[in-house]
Amino acid sequence: MKWLKRLFGKKEKKFIFNEKGKYKLLIIDEDAELMHQNLGINDVRAEELLKLCLDSFEKNKCLHTAMKDVVDDCIHTNEIVFTSFMMSKILNTNEQRNRLHDMLKDMFGNG
Repeated sequence: MKWLKRLFGKKEKKFIFNEKGKYKLLIIDEDAELMHQNLGINDVRAEELLKLCLDSFEKNKCLHTAMKDVVDDCIHTNEIVFTSFMMSKILNTNEQRNRLHDMLKDMFGNG
């Protein structure tokens, strides 16, 4: 009878997380003015990551799927932190733009 249970039983999804939790954020330059410099990300890579965030935000309908795409292209914990911060800024900017658009639409009609 156990074989029937195995045959028709529901399979549980197993999620694999970092069990050790050994992600380290490294502060490379405490005196730098810009966040990406604090994290040791050079200007070229910061631009690449920002473009990746913008493209992923436009391509995906959900923030979590956009973040998954972005994190898949990160190579270090510092890049994940930086891109998370950038995605937050992109989301805030998009929400403000939508609020302004709605406000202008209410004021001037559907023009």
